[in-house]
Amino acid sequence: MKSITEQTLADDVCSVFSRVLGLKPTDIDDEQSFFERGGTSLTAAQAIALLQRDVSSAITVECFFTGPSISQLVRGILTE
Repeated sequence: MKSITEQTLADDVCSVFSRVLGLKPTDIDDEQSFFERGGTSLTAAQAIALLQRDVSSAITVECFFTGPSISQLVRGILTE
């Protein structure tokens, strides 16, 4: 079970993925890679900018490309 902080972060990351990919939040699985859902390097750059602004400045380009799923990004944020 996720903590409140983890769930809030996951919801925030999902919201960004949803906006950038043009998908409903319910269509995005926490374990699925941003790129598996249709993301490209261009949309990744948009997502990273929004995540840094709206969620956490700890999200770097390297962090995003190393762990491009919602759950991986949340773990990365929480370990920073």
